[in-house]
Amino acid sequence: MPKTLQYVLRCYRALLWLYPPDLRRTYGNDIAGVFGQLLCAECAEWKSRGMMITASPSLVITSGVLGTLVGVMMSRHCR
Repeated sequence: MPKTLQYVLRCYRALLWLYPPDLRRTYGNDIAGVFGQLLCAECAEWKSRGMMITASPSLVITSGVLGTLVGVMMSRHCR
């Protein structure tokens, strides 16, 4: 798996804390595993179309923005 997609998968795993604890403990690894498989399949499809160069930065930026927004919302909610 390319480093970019490894980063996206790590971000997704970090967001699993949004799930209820029981669900996260029981299914968290399965959920992340399926997401990782989908990333790999999409990566292979993008490479075959030659879109990986433009899609990777977009994927990283979007994931970063989403993570930041969730973090800000949760920090305001927890006060």
